[in-house]
Amino acid sequence: MLSLQEIRDRRRELDAMEKEVIKTEKVRVLAEMKVKIRQLEITAEELRFKLDKPVKVDGAGKQIEETPLKPKPVVKYRNAEGKTRSGGRGRKPDLVKELEKSGGNIEEHRFC
Repeated sequence: MLSLQEIRDRRRELDAMEKEVIKTEKVRVLAEMKVKIRQLEITAEELRFKLDKPVKVDGAGKQIEETPLKPKPVVKYRNAEGKTRSGGRGRKPDLVKELEKSGGNIEEHRFC
C-alpha cells in the first residue's frame, strides 16, 4: 500500500502531466480549427464570438497581442444596380435619399 506522501507526490506528478497534455492539445486543436475556419471562410460573427481584440497564438501556445479589427457591417439592402447599404449607421447615403425622393420604400430592397 502507498503512503500518504507517495499518493500526494503522484497526484502532483499527474497534475503536472495533465496541464502539459492540455496545453499541447489546445495548441493542436486550435491549429486544426484555424485551418478549417480559413478553408470555409467562417467569420467571427458566424461563430457568434465577440472579439474585442483578435487573438493569435504562437507555437508554444502563448497569446500574441495584435491591434483590434472592426467587423465589416452586414449588408441589408441592395438596389437594382447592385449598390448596397448596411443600414442604421451614420447619415443616409445617396442610394437611400434617391429612393425616398422617387417615392420608393427602402424595405422593398431588404434582402436579409
